[in-house]
Amino acid sequence: MRGGSRAGNNGRFSSRVMKWSDEKSSTPVGPHGRIVNGEDSKPGAWPWQISLQLKHPTMGFVGHWCGGVLIANQWVLTAAHCIQNKLFRLGHGTSWFVLAGEYDRSRTEGTEKMIGVSRVFVHERFKEFDNDIGKCAKK
Repeated sequence: MRGGSRAGNNGRFSSRVMKWSDEKSSTPVGPHGRIVNGEDSKPGAWPWQISLQLKHPTMGFVGHWCGGVLIANQWVLTAAHCIQNKLFRLGHGTSWFVLAGEYDRSRTEGTEKMIGVSRVFVHERFKEFDNDIGKCAKK
């Protein structure tokens, strides 16, 4: 994959080009699951990985909705289709929370931290899966 966008601190995206490797995985993808030859990670091994949690205005607290990554102290990068899609457009921060420090979603380990979101942004040319990039500002 080549190309990309860079999210600035002002909430806008710039078109700074980033180059990615064209190397392909040698592991074939099969119909028996999405993780092939995976290994359990150690707690705290991926501190930038977060869970984007949804509090829907009519359905209430939904919980885990999408994944994301911390790209700066205040910013979380996620997919735009998580925030805005054909079913809903929840572009205000009060609908979203960032859950950091999660290791096993089936139990509480005491390392989790729920952080509110103040604002969300989607790429100005986002359409379905084109320019599918969004970011959230943590409170």
